[in-house]
Amino acid sequence: MRSFSRLLVFAFASLALAVSARAQDVTPTADNRLYRPIPTAAGNPSTGQFGGFAPVASAAVSATGVNRPTSGTLQLRVSRFGAAFSVAAPEFFLGDIIGLPISTFTDTLSRPVALRREPIRATEAAFKYRLPGSSTTLTFTPSTAVLGERYFWSQHARFATVPNTTGTFERLAVGAEAGTLRDGFIYASQSGGTRIYWRTESPVAIEAGTNAPIYGLLDRSIVTASASRLPVRRIFWTEQGFQGQAVIVPKGDIQQVRVAYNDAVPELVPVGQEYLTPGIVRDANSVPLPRFTLFYDNQLSSLRAYNRQGRVMVEFLGEIRNASSGLRRQVGVEIVDIIQEAAPVLVQVPIGERLYPLTPETAANQVYPLPADGVLRSQALARADDQLAAYFPSPVISLGSLGVGFTGEFI
Repeated sequence: MRSFSRLLVFAFASLALAVSARAQDVTPTADNRLYRPIPTAAGNPSTGQFGGFAPVASAAVSATGVNRPTSGTLQLRVSRFGAAFSVAAPEFFLGDIIGLPISTFTDTLSRPVALRREPIRATEAAFKYRLPGSSTTLTFTPSTAVLGERYFWSQHARFATVPNTTGTFERLAVGAEAGTLRDGFIYASQSGGTRIYWRTESPVAIEAGTNAPIYGLLDRSIVTASASRLPVRRIFWTEQGFQGQAVIVPKGDIQQVRVAYNDAVPELVPVGQEYLTPGIVRDANSVPLPRFTLFYDNQLSSLRAYNRQGRVMVEFLGEIRNASSGLRRQVGVEIVDIIQEAAPVLVQVPIGERLYPLTPETAANQVYPLPADGVLRSQALARADDQLAAYFPSPVISLGSLGVGFTGEFI
């Protein structure tokens, strides 16, 4: 043990000397991770090293054009160190509603002009616009300004809203708050940062000479976390030999399903990137592999999954509530994890014990939460039997307070 300690001190001392101004024998683009101060031969932290315990990445590269010496070694010319940090704190979680900015625009007659609830889409035509409090007219080109929609627009969602505490954005009314009922909301559906643009419903001015309408324009930059306030449901791959069960959707309550696809889970994977089970040989006569990731089979009224793993938001819609606009009743939204296959978990159970399915609320508990022999044990068995009747098959996707359950594979 004493020899091993000397060896560690010698290795750390050598590394401390290697990061000096003229270090030798450094492999180009060699990444290292420094977790603690590097001790010198005397046992003290070396000068200038990082004192924190967070992982720090480093890379060493040689200057462009430097010839390799005949000795076969390289001289260190550039060394960069850095640590990960958070660019911005998340403002929303997956499934949260992003409030519309409260408009400050007025027209030429000083009348307030409301913002259009639908955000500007990349496919829209270019238009003239003005920013709040500005008389300068500019041109907005959605095809170049809207860099992907990292959010989900639902024209079907209907909620009552009130202004937030600062009066800058709307928020959902809660409790006894008397809000204004509105149609159309934006959901945070993909983690990371993005920018959302809105324009006014009607022009705020007319451009002289061209008579082109000028709209008011507002934008909002947001950061979304990968976590969710909503319960996260699971679905396992259902195709090409995977054993996940398709999730049956009750057709009477749910008439349409919309998936908020994202960068990690696109609607279709590119041709040639379909998942191929190892060991399976395919030729020109083989049936094409499915390209979908999460797919609602309208004929079989079921959700199916394949090709990608990730987290998506799913919207469930009911009957049409406005024939002229085609708006449907929004039944609810769910956050769903797409998983390739279920990972088995070892649970030790005494021989002779009955196995009971767990409720969603007790999913982290042992399989047999039963006390010792006696009256309490009999009561626990009765409760377990009730759970067996209520939760088999186990709900994979649930609409919560609506009491609508989608059945799937019990894992």
